[in-house]
Amino acid sequence: MNQIPNHIKSKVKDKDWSLDFVFESLPCSHTQGATHYEKSVCERCKYDQREAWLENSLEKQDINEKHQYQDADGKTITATLSKIIVVRGSYDDVIGIEKEFK
Repeated sequence: MNQIPNHIKSKVKDKDWSLDFVFESLPCSHTQGATHYEKSVCERCKYDQREAWLENSLEKQDINEKHQYQDADGKTITATLSKIIVVRGSYDDVIGIEKEFK
């Protein structure tokens, strides 16, 4: 995927996807046709798998996701998704996402 899906783009805070990510310049540490084990210990492949997870998560994200909680008085509050922050590591690799609701 080259861009954040349009349906959720306004709520996602992340590095500009048109720029190069540091991990993209890392070489794969295995040969073509490598076993699953060899790919599972390759840092570049791990970063690629997490990037695929992010893309899949954003593609499936409901822009109107709701979250209910109780305030200090016990009143039920319903909040709507307002922002998704992509948390990245030192190689621009995906560590996770944080969701904010308002």
